[in-house]
Amino acid sequence: MLFQLFKFFRICLAYFDNNPEKIKLFIGHPFWATSAVINLRKLKPLLGPFKKSFLPILVFILCAAIAKHPYHVGVTEITLNSSSQTIQVRCKLLTNDLQDAIIAQQKTPIDLTIKSQVNKVLLGKFLLNGLQLQLSKQAITKQTQIRIQSPILLNFLGWEIEEDAVWCYLEANNTHPQKNIWVCNTLLFEQFSGQTHFVHCLFNGTRKSHKLSNPEGCTSFQF
Repeated sequence: MLFQLFKFFRICLAYFDNNPEKIKLFIGHPFWATSAVINLRKLKPLLGPFKKSFLPILVFILCAAIAKHPYHVGVTEITLNSSSQTIQVRCKLLTNDLQDAIIAQQKTPIDLTIKSQVNKVLLGKFLLNGLQLQLSKQAITKQTQIRIQSPILLNFLGWEIEEDAVWCYLEANNTHPQKNIWVCNTLLFEQFSGQTHFVHCLFNGTRKSHKLSNPEGCTSFQF
């Protein structure tokens, strides 16, 4: 904990990034990558001689605000492979958030640092309840993407720990990938009202992205 705080404030103090008109703040956590970039160009005439003393104060205030605010952010990457007729999915979530959610939902303790069949079943069940995909030959409209009716059968392959986060891997075979896909990701929505997922979808070399913020749990991609 002390190391994380030291790392956090050390990075905050390094607010100049080869550009004295910008302050770049990092929360000091490799996964959440929370950053704020503030352009001071418009404020420069107002700061004048107070600029040197104002910037450190502003940095400290913003760093403190970011440190106190709980961020719940996940990353979901979907790759549609037409040649192998498969869909690979990987999700990244904070380990503590994920474990607490599984315990609350399934009433069973779990430690994801331990690779076991029991943990794989618990984690897989949780993921498949909150993540669904559906392919479509027809263009997706606001009227047709109300809900997913025929989700793709995803298989949970496993997971790995990366510092304070968990990478989860899923796959679907014999899917005949289409140019239109619906994605619903409500993982951790019940636990955190501010949960956000950054969803990235890749098809034949084209990458598209969308941010899902609770309660918005579904989006679509058309290639």
